[in-house]
This record gives sequence, C-alpha cells and structure tokens, in this order.
Amino acid sequence: MNECPNCHFHNQPGAKFCVKCGTKLTGNSSNVHNESKKKQQPRSPQSDATNGLNNVFTYFVASVKHPVKYEVPGEKYLGYISLGVFTVLTWLVSFVLAMRINGGLANESIPYSVLHKINRVFNTSLMGLGLIIALLGLLSWILGYVGIHFVMNNAMSLSEYTNEYGRFLNVGIILLLVGIIFAAVMPAGILMWIGLYLVSLAITISGWALTYEVLVSKDFGSVDRFYVLLVITVVVAIVAVVCVSLLWGSLSSQLSNLGQELIGRFMDSLNQDY
Repeated sequence: MNECPNCHFHNQPGAKFCVKCGTKLTGNSSNVHNESKKKQQPRSPQSDATNGLNNVFTYFVASVKHPVKYEVPGEKYLGYISLGVFTVLTWLVSFVLAMRINGGLANESIPYSVLHKINRVFNTSLMGLGLIIALLGLLSWILGYVGIHFVMNNAMSLSEYTNEYGRFLNVGIILLLVGIIFAAVMPAGILMWIGLYLVSLAITISGWALTYEVLVSKDFGSVDRFYVLLVITVVVAIVAVVCVSLLWGSLSSQLSNLGQELIGRFMDSLNQDY
C-alpha cells in the first residue's frame, strides 16, 4: 500500500495523489515518510496548534461543501469540536430571543417592578427551552452511537462516529450563525422570522445526521437498522415531552402568580381612586 506522508492514509499502489487529503505521492510514500521522520526535529507547541487549527478549518470547509461525499479524516477531536459549537449555538438562540423580548417590553409603558418580573419569567422559560433543545441534541448523538455500536454490532469508535456526525452539524453551524444574526439584529418582521426559520432548520439537521449515520452504517446485529432508528426517535421524543411538560408547569405557576399580583395592583389602584 502507498502511505500518504501527510495523513497516513493507505492508498492503492501507483496512486499519484492521496484520496483522503489530496497530497502528492512520490514513489513509495511510506518509505519517504519513514526516512523524513528520522530527520524531523521535535515540533514546537505553536506548530502543533497551527496544524490543529488547519485541520479543524479544512474539516469544517470540506464538510460544508460536500457533507455526504466528504471522506472524514481520522483526527479524534474534530467531530467533538463541531458538536460542542453546535450545542452552544443552539442554546444561544434562546438567549437572543430573551434579549429581543426584553427590549420590546422595555418600550411599553409598564411599571419597572412588573416589567422586571415579566422579563424574569420569559428569560427563565426561554433559557430552559434552549437548554432542553441542546440536551436533546446531545441525547440523539449518544443514543445513535449506542444503537450503532451495541445493537448493530458495528466496531466504529465514538470519535469516528462523532467525526461522521459532525460533518452534518457543520452545515447546521452556518445556518445557526446566520439565523442568530438575523434574529438578533434585524427589526421585527419577515427578516427576523427568516432567521428563526434558519435556526429551526439547523436544529432539524441534527436529526438528519442521526438518521443518515444509523441507516448507512454497516449492520451486523439481529435488529433491523430502521427499528434501531425508530426506537431512538421514540426515546428522544418521550424525554422531550417530559422536559417540556416540566418547563410548562413551572411557567404556568409563574404566570399565575404574576397574574394574581397584577390583579391585586389593579384593585388597589381602583380603591385609591375611590
């Protein structure tokens, strides 16, 4: 086999370029690499950091251009970075929406004490909803690996699975960034709603990533991969219903208390008038 001196991928004999990273191959690249490795001086931490950033950038750009066709490299950390960024941005959407609502209410003629309590109710609810969506994404990711590795008996490691999973999330990251900018900056109207639609589309992509990885992975188990995906989807849906129900119960209680306080204030103002 003809080993690439850059990414160490084993190419077919006679190949002129690495099919993984595109590096030009010269003769027996494995021997060339071994000889050059002996002469190579220890790399500095700065060069390691630079190479790491280049790998992340290449992985991100290539996967955005060709999410399905892209041959994912073997670096173990790339998919985890994409997963982390996607999760943080998913939660950040709720923060942006809370700021927009607070800004809109600030323009209304509402007493400050009441306005503060209304903002607190909306902020708590939206932050909670954003956290639920982010955690559901992580739950889908880990359940997908459990299904592939333990039920379908696929020997794929968690880092390999995450790299495959992350190439789709990179597209979602682009949509989330654009959607957050639109939702945060644009005035209330069609552009803001376009931003929110892009955000919802990005969150949907995480479900597509799970579907793709489960359905295309090699299945050596006794359970059909379709039913593996179905069980994962049902479990995530049940967890979502439970979490949203708890959040709604808390929101209803806060709104009830706030409503009673507003009614009390209104009755006190009527009594003062008379």
